Amino acid sequence: MLKAISPNRNRHASKLDILCHDAAKKYPGGITALAQRYGFNARTLQNKLNPSEPGCINLDEFTALLSATRDRRILDAIVELVSER
Repeated sequence: MLKAISPNRNRHASKLDILCHDAAKKYPGGITALAQRYGFNARTLQNKLNPSEPGCINLDEFTALLSATRDRRILDAIVELVSER
């Protein structure tokens, strides 16, 4: 069974955090419209995507963000994380 992991409130925003926030903001209608489209709580999603105090979006939220925005920068950031340096 998977357990929820509490976000580390002391961490700094990663490149991925910033890109996810930017993509959601650029979605037509912004984060609120994105949340409404997928049935998420808009305030909660805004808080989770806030790069000033990054939270942890769950896999459903992340998948919805990618599906709705089709922002290639997010995928590029993931590839960068797993690529050999």
